[in-house]
Amino acid sequence: MLPIFKAPHRIFFASGAMLMLLPMLWWVGIQSNLFVPNQTSTVFYAGAHMYLMCYAVLSAFILGFILTVFPKWLNFESYSLKHIYILTVLFVGSYVLAMFGLMRSDYLYKISSVLNALGFIYLSGLLLQSFIKVKHPSKMQPGFTVLGIIGGAVGSIFYSLSLFQNSFTYYEISYAIGIYFYLFLVVCSVAFRMVPFFTSCIHKGYEVVRVPWFLPFLTIGSILKVALFIWHFPQYYFLSDAFILVAVLFQFKQWKFKLNQGVPLLSMLYYSMIWLPIYLFLSGIYSVNTLINGVPLIFVEEAALHALTIGCYSSLVYAMATRVTLGHSGQKLQTPMLINIIFYLFQLCVIMRVFMGFYAYINPVVALKSYMAGYIWILCFGVWFIKYFWVYFVKRFDGKEG
Repeated sequence: MLPIFKAPHRIFFASGAMLMLLPMLWWVGIQSNLFVPNQTSTVFYAGAHMYLMCYAVLSAFILGFILTVFPKWLNFESYSLKHIYILTVLFVGSYVLAMFGLMRSDYLYKISSVLNALGFIYLSGLLLQSFIKVKHPSKMQPGFTVLGIIGGAVGSIFYSLSLFQNSFTYYEISYAIGIYFYLFLVVCSVAFRMVPFFTSCIHKGYEVVRVPWFLPFLTIGSILKVALFIWHFPQYYFLSDAFILVAVLFQFKQWKFKLNQGVPLLSMLYYSMIWLPIYLFLSGIYSVNTLINGVPLIFVEEAALHALTIGCYSSLVYAMATRVTLGHSGQKLQTPMLINIIFYLFQLCVIMRVFMGFYAYINPVVALKSYMAGYIWILCFGVWFIKYFWVYFVKRFDGKEG
């Protein structure tokens, strides 16, 4: 058996590594007029950007991580190769068709969305079956993770329907569920478990405190945010944002949250998580201003969105994927200086994208140059790709299986 199929994270991290570059190269290329898009295409390109980043790029890493750790969380044997092969065909196949379809064929792009939805449905069923079948004393956190994945399936289905029905309403539902429920709940539930665990591995005597109502609060706030988005009530976003912010800050306090944790691989997680309250604060500013003045500050909303998606989600993926890649390839959990520098350079990408959202009101031309942050994204993940992509194709360095 080829090494890439010996562990779930290998095939999906490998495809995720490529996806970190290809969709962003496509998006930056279109925005900066480096190439002319398919003139016969009817695809809503901003929607395709959302679909690729939410349901493909970040989902590839989520898939690899969840399939690796879910059996460990609930203490059962790893998933069989049959399941891994099926998910590989559905998800990786959808990625390939999506990129090719954007260049050549709307029909292939639509088929890619169907494969993606089927992949999410299959994954949801697989995880839900394990969750129900396995007896375990602590199922709360895995349960919320499964709930988030099911949300991903619903969002992916709505995106596919939006293409076949040419429905912007279905697209908005997919957008809201994907960003504010699926990714939000999965990322936060994983961080809820792994951040204190990783901290305890580094700092002996560290007390792991997980507030039991944290994930239920986040879920309620997330559902409220999705509902407000779908029914177009941005002036009330602050209700869900404040609800979530209280839970986040309380949990951070229990974690004894501080940015510099002494070890770069651990500090990356904390720097990534700090973008979560920043997003909530920016979103609250946007919401309250809309409520008071009646005019939505669109660029501020974009700043908040990218603080969440690039700052929190993508930074956490960088940090988590680096740790899993090192640990599950039998290498020491020590990041080279280059990878550390690239992570902090990536934070510049986030700051740049968020800053543009505010500065655009002073100089509107800046709004048209927001793609410049994409160049930093490409540089950062390009270096990460060169550094780690090959690792998924070779045996573990410590001689163990996996």
